[in-house]
Amino acid sequence: MSSPANDPFGRPAGDDNPAFLSANRSGALAPDQKQFVQARLLPGLIGALFAGVVLLPLLICVGPGMAGGVLLSSPADSPDDWLPLLFLGFIAFVFVSVAGAALWGAWANGLALLDLNTGRVESGDGRLAWNGREYRGEVEGRRLRLLRGDERLPGAYRFYYLPRSGFILTAERLFLGGLEADGEAELRRALGGVFNWREDDQPDNAAGRLSDRQRAAQWWALGRAALVGGVFLVPFLVAFGVVFPYVFVVRDWLAGEPVEAAAWIPALCAPAFVLAFAAIAVASQVNVFRDLLAGAVESVEGPVTERAITTGSGRSRRTRYYYEVNDQRFQVSAVALQALVRGRRYRLYFLPRSKRVIGVEPRGA
Repeated sequence: MSSPANDPFGRPAGDDNPAFLSANRSGALAPDQKQFVQARLLPGLIGALFAGVVLLPLLICVGPGMAGGVLLSSPADSPDDWLPLLFLGFIAFVFVSVAGAALWGAWANGLALLDLNTGRVESGDGRLAWNGREYRGEVEGRRLRLLRGDERLPGAYRFYYLPRSGFILTAERLFLGGLEADGEAELRRALGGVFNWREDDQPDNAAGRLSDRQRAAQWWALGRAALVGGVFLVPFLVAFGVVFPYVFVVRDWLAGEPVEAAAWIPALCAPAFVLAFAAIAVASQVNVFRDLLAGAVESVEGPVTERAITTGSGRSRRTRYYYEVNDQRFQVSAVALQALVRGRRYRLYFLPRSKRVIGVEPRGA
């Protein structure tokens, strides 16, 4: 499923609703504003709660078995007895991490729904600034959050927000001596941080090549991705590539017992699956490797359209994010979509084979 081209996060079109802004100035919600805000809070709340509801029972099922195995085991047990516990421990850690993140994400949205019931709005002067993953409002004593899909040029604002959850409802730009240029600089900083791009890289990129700093950074990023992928794969390599063959085939073979024909199926299929997955992961980085060897850079300039495309459903559901400019499409991260402010021109620098974006230069409105 594809979202509208200019609305990958369900963004409201245009500027703040004048009726909403007028009501917020008086410290209240407009009559239709509650439903408007709820529509942007509920998807995140439902998604987070669903993830927690699904994952917590799985953890409850795995946890007692793992705890019982640890309590009943002893140092004299053979390594065979400990391997399943190690695997269960890894699975339990994944469940705890994902469920915790899901429920934590639901907390702020739940507070916002309580705020909407009180109908009170607070205001404060501050700045919209990039925090490394998203734009946050900064007023004295606290940080504020944009509603799902809200997008604004960074800079100085008077914010109108929900008091407990800190979600920004509306905002008014404050133009006080060069703040528009300051907002443009913050936009450059945000995009530069996302793509690890600096102004010093621009002359080399404009000449069609990677700068020395970029070349080193890209090689390091490729090595880091390989390391992270390796760490992620190690438990599966151990479980499916070592434990499965040992339990189903090797153990009986070493003991001199006959190995049943049916035992060869899991013993061989499990390692084959892991190796196939690893091969796909390596193949996805081949073009990046070739690009870094060549060191060539291409660029394209124009208005950038943001797009999010969702495929699959249920557990196989996956969303990919893209920049589209001059009939070319570049896959980026969700953070990259958050950093870009639509309605402006940009120059994208990218590696030609892999289409990896290595830098985005704002070119004005």
